[in-house]
Amino acid sequence: MLTALAIASVLFAVGLGGFIYYMVRPRGELVGAVSLGEPQTALRVDGKPGEVLVFRVNASVGLPKLTLQDDDHVERRASQQLQRSLLTVRATAPSGKERSSSCAVYKGRAMSTTTTPGALSRSGMLNDCSILLDEAGAWQVRGSVAWSSDLVLHNAELETRRVAP
Repeated sequence: MLTALAIASVLFAVGLGGFIYYMVRPRGELVGAVSLGEPQTALRVDGKPGEVLVFRVNASVGLPKLTLQDDDHVERRASQQLQRSLLTVRATAPSGKERSSSCAVYKGRAMSTTTTPGALSRSGMLNDCSILLDEAGAWQVRGSVAWSSDLVLHNAELETRRVAP
């Protein structure tokens, strides 16, 4: 009886872990990352028609070092500020045509979150930005963010992934 309960518990934990990974796993092949602190920096992406570029953001933001609020409240506030921040990604085709996509930096899910005194680091933040490639060749991808005015940014990068049709 105890063994069956232990096996069921382990299977439940493995299943739950698999489901969580499925919900935040990265789609597509990692192409590269660029700093969002330097909006003129571009990432070269060799693309084909029908491929889709998807993006994730990794960021570290400041948190109050001394506060009367609990850690959950402080983290929730930082999450709301990230959700209010607007990511814009521009991809320039080999012909010079530009495609763009804008969305919230964070839509509530990330691969990992680390909180330390004075900082929250969140990597693999999922968002709704994507760009459909319609030409073959070298595309230039740039990202910029209009950060929430209450947010103290330490650093941020835009991760670009390519999804085959």
